[in-house]
Amino acid sequence: MHYRIFQQSGDFMELIQTEEQLKQNVKQFNSYWYDPLYVKDYLAFLKKGRTFVVWKTGGEYLFGPSRIVGYIGNDVKQQIKNKNEGVYIDGRVTNKQITSVLNQDYAYSEELDQLFQAICHDMGVEPENHTRSYWFLESIDADVDKEEWTDGFSEGTEKTSMQKSRTKQEKFRKNLLSYWKGCALSGFTNGALLRASHIKPWHVCNDEERVDRYNGLLLLPTYDELFDRGFISFTSHGDIMISKTLTAKERKHLGLSSSLSITVEEEHKPYLCFHRKFHGFDHSEDD
Repeated sequence: MHYRIFQQSGDFMELIQTEEQLKQNVKQFNSYWYDPLYVKDYLAFLKKGRTFVVWKTGGEYLFGPSRIVGYIGNDVKQQIKNKNEGVYIDGRVTNKQITSVLNQDYAYSEELDQLFQAICHDMGVEPENHTRSYWFLESIDADVDKEEWTDGFSEGTEKTSMQKSRTKQEKFRKNLLSYWKGCALSGFTNGALLRASHIKPWHVCNDEERVDRYNGLLLLPTYDELFDRGFISFTSHGDIMISKTLTAKERKHLGLSSSLSITVEEEHKPYLCFHRKFHGFDHSEDD
């Protein structure tokens, strides 16, 4: 099928025709997580998505919203341009084309959805409250039977990978509970009410970093949200850094003050440096 959208610029957008074009789009879409100018737009598109292409490559799971990755060369910048020009992209069209190219239907997957929500949480955003569906792609060796990982979202290689990811997340939480004993910032000790928060996000970590107790803070939910969204960070000495976007009144309501601090070991410092840089805090604190 060749379906084209005409833009005000005079250019045409054509639907993807191959799996490689689709993978390239998914990769390009996720690259905006590292772009400070467009990361907020990337996160907005991600959390609103209803149908996703999920590509497992190099041990990572990349999620691409179908209405964006279904057109050749489409990405976050182009999608913003489309919106500004009043160009409407119908996800039903891209869904049909992606299904045809991949020769598989999209469907709801509890395990993929749990992983999606966990990744969004790591990025500091809350996915919208609607049902999502997925296609699944994996970079595999030529001698592996494709049917092994495409025959249902609850069976095969992807289930094993999901279980491994979940096991690592559980191990990470146990590591933090053992290390911190309570909230790193307040000392609150009821573990049932504490969140295990990665300092360097899960999706950009290697396997060792994902379970490293020094790459995590055990925090009460409010502090966890503030940290994940970049409203607070910490110096190499553990002193709190509070975003200037929060007003004095908001700081008071949130119980934030310059006297708050956490205990920092040498091993925490590279991770905290990453967090400060990503969220735009004063680079004079960088190690």
